[in-house]
Amino acid sequence: MSNLGDERRNWLGDFDWAQIIELNLRICEKTGSFHGPTSDGHAPCRERWQREHQKESTFREMLEFLRECHRLAPFCFNNGNSFAAVAREIVMDLGKTASDAAILRSAAGHYVAGVLRDDELDAILAGFQ
Repeated sequence: MSNLGDERRNWLGDFDWAQIIELNLRICEKTGSFHGPTSDGHAPCRERWQREHQKESTFREMLEFLRECHRLAPFCFNNGNSFAAVAREIVMDLGKTASDAAILRSAAGHYVAGVLRDDELDAILAGFQ
């Protein structure tokens, strides 16, 4: 099992910015929402993504980065859902049991979307050390 504490790896390396745009487009189509970039958040988020998504980080740092991207609001709609989907996809590849993976997917997605507090995430991740 993967250690989710101090292990550093390139969690987001397989996700380029074009994939993030495509992911947001698919979610917007599914929800009937307008898909498009925002005038304020798209460029800063894209630049940060391109600069940082290849860097190694801990699992928690990766989730914080995705949460920050969500808060930059690069798209008109479904920012939280888009970046939370990236987090959930990463969890799918951790080789956890089905129940552990479900807990981590839920926690990761809710944290990135901004509905799980820092202390709640820390308590959940502590169970996987």
